[in-house]
Order: sequence, then structure tokens, then C-alpha cells
Amino acid sequence: MGLMTNITIHNDDLNKIMDNPQEFVNELMTQINSKSKRKEGKILKVNSVEHSSVTTLIAVGGNHSTTLGFSSNECHHNKNDQIKILNHIKKNLKD
Repeated sequence: MGLMTNITIHNDDLNKIMDNPQEFVNELMTQINSKSKRKEGKILKVNSVEHSSVTTLIAVGGNHSTTLGFSSNECHHNKNDQIKILNHIKKNLKD
């Protein structure tokens, strides 16, 4: 099993990345390497592209990441709101 990195990119700043992609890559590698001494190449996977008001629950592990569900217009910064989101997603899980 290898290490995995999930990256959030603010889409409004994509033009800054396009203007200077090497700076983006350098910063990305600096951030990844500061978290671990191991260096492993991984292929990027975009699980979801949703509006910023949508909370997306992504499971990460076992060399995979899987989108488990979505919850609209919910805050996820405290335990009560997190429980609401989990209950909402649980109701909408499909076999």
C-alpha cells in the first residue's frame, strides 16, 4: 500500500496555475514532501466536481478514493452538523 494525497484546488484560481504551472508543481511537491519522507508517484483522481455549497464525503484508503455521497447546503465544522450529513448520506446510499 502506498501513500495517497487528496488535493483541493480552488477552481477560481486555475488561471494562476495555468500562468505558472511550475510554481504550482513545486508548491505541491513541497507540501506533499513536508508530510512524509516517502516519495511515491500517484495518478490523480478527481472524485467529484460540485458547487462549493455541496459537502462531499470521500473515503480514502487502500490505494483508492471513493465518493460516498453528497449533502447540499450543510455546514460540516461541528459534530452535530457532521452527524446530520452522515445520516443524510446514509439514507441515500444505493446497493
